[in-house]
Amino acid sequence: MLSALTQTRHGTIRSGVLRQRPWWRLALLSVWLLSLVLGVLGQAAAAGPHAAVIELDGIISPVTDRFLKRSLEKAYEDGATVAIIELDTPGGLLDSTRNMVETIFASQVPVIVYVAPGGARAASAGTFITAAAHIAAMAPGTNIGAASPVSGSGEDIPDTLEKKIFQDTAAFMRSIAERRERPSEPLEATVLEAKAYSAQEALELGIIDLLAGSTTELLELVDGLTVTVQTGTGERTVTLETSSLSQETIGMGLFDTILSFIADPNVSFLLLSMGSLGILVEILNPGLFFPWHRRRGGPGAGVRGPWQPASELGGRGPDAPGRGPHDS
Repeated sequence: MLSALTQTRHGTIRSGVLRQRPWWRLALLSVWLLSLVLGVLGQAAAAGPHAAVIELDGIISPVTDRFLKRSLEKAYEDGATVAIIELDTPGGLLDSTRNMVETIFASQVPVIVYVAPGGARAASAGTFITAAAHIAAMAPGTNIGAASPVSGSGEDIPDTLEKKIFQDTAAFMRSIAERRERPSEPLEATVLEAKAYSAQEALELGIIDLLAGSTTELLELVDGLTVTVQTGTGERTVTLETSSLSQETIGMGLFDTILSFIADPNVSFLLLSMGSLGILVEILNPGLFFPWHRRRGGPGAGVRGPWQPASELGGRGPDAPGRGPHDS
């Protein structure tokens, strides 16, 4: 056997064994290069004229507010011709709704809100978001409305406060209707009377602009329509050319998805209840969840923790060495 190291052009020989360079380094390098290439190709494919489809599904909250703003900015940076917000929501926070409406109004990309798929809804906060779009569309079998404000716990609001909030929210809805030239009366009724409408009813009332069975059909229907969008220097009129556009989906990342799940009032209430119960149980049964003991010489020295042997405290417990059955 060789007793010394021998260098060769293939590697290092030690004790007669050829030691190759680790294979996993080459594998990691290959994965990194492949990811880099695919990322560049993906960015190149997304850049240029296309329809950005933004999936908005769930409670309206600060998480969805932030997600919508980032998504519309990305759509603009990638050169999207139009942004389609595919909406399905039971409602959410009024403050977040206002912020999302402002984001849509300020968008430099034409925004289409599409309530889909069949069975979806644009309830409560979703009504404001749909009405704020440059073009509002719904899939057959969807509904919109029931936008009356409620308290954070879902209960009715006291009379005096209720009047103030209802009037403020109704004025907000009217301002959206005026901005997008939609009928204010049926939209205001969703706030003051909690009215809700099917997709066909919403179309007949002029709340939405069209019905479409899919995003592909939607792009064909809006082709040739004109909308007014914001720019850095003011407003400009855009004629949509969408019939042959490819579609690029923008979905929530894992982190935003988790935050959105936690933001659900039912989930947050459950987590808060479980946390409070855990604290109460720990107070009543110290050491059940978090083991603890008192140190010698400190406050409470000599006090035995729930799992600490008495011998560790310097005393002579029943298991201490040298203690007899009659010792006291």
